[in-house]
Amino acid sequence: ALELNQEVLEGQLSKTNPDLLYIDSIIQAKEGGVELANKNFYPDFGIGADYVFVGDRGSAGSESGDDALVGMFSITLPLYRSKYKAGLSQAKSEKRSAEEMKKAKTYALHSQLAKGIFDIKDSDRKIKLYEHTLVPKAEESLESTYTAFEAGESTFLDLLDAERIFLEFKLSLARAQADYQIANAELSALLGDFSSVEDNRMAKGVQ
Repeated sequence: ALELNQEVLEGQLSKTNPDLLYIDSIIQAKEGGVELANKNFYPDFGIGADYVFVGDRGSAGSESGDDALVGMFSITLPLYRSKYKAGLSQAKSEKRSAEEMKKAKTYALHSQLAKGIFDIKDSDRKIKLYEHTLVPKAEESLESTYTAFEAGESTFLDLLDAERIFLEFKLSLARAQADYQIANAELSALLGDFSSVEDNRMAKGVQ
């Protein structure tokens, strides 16, 4: 049977909810900003090469006038440390803000999840109650009242009252079914999973 377990669905929520996934992407970007800000404190090393044209020297040496390939090495030291510290502090602050935003959003989504689970179970309970008990009994009562009315054993008002009760229960069933569909759609959207709880309900039931 389909389990609407809060803990299990919270785990799924953290992996599939569109809002949380978006905030995760922000956190990753802010982490990149922190890493980049940290790199400003490291010396910058450079390696290169240059081709030097020497030209004729007029000497008798065998290499006289040969062009030269010269290797180069450079190092740039971070001089503006106070500026870099401010940048790092800002990057860390932005990352913390994104993490706090995720925490607050997660709490809010967990609350919505709990409500969604309750709404689905409650509407499913009502559907079963009306489908298997109240509507069949009201229909049976209507049929027996109609039979009694034809036999002159009940009044027309009795018949109208029995029909009213039957129609009210049918309407309540329809409302419960609509409530179930709405709660199911909301929970599916919350989980970022539109395969839908409903696909399993009719075949497996809801626990």
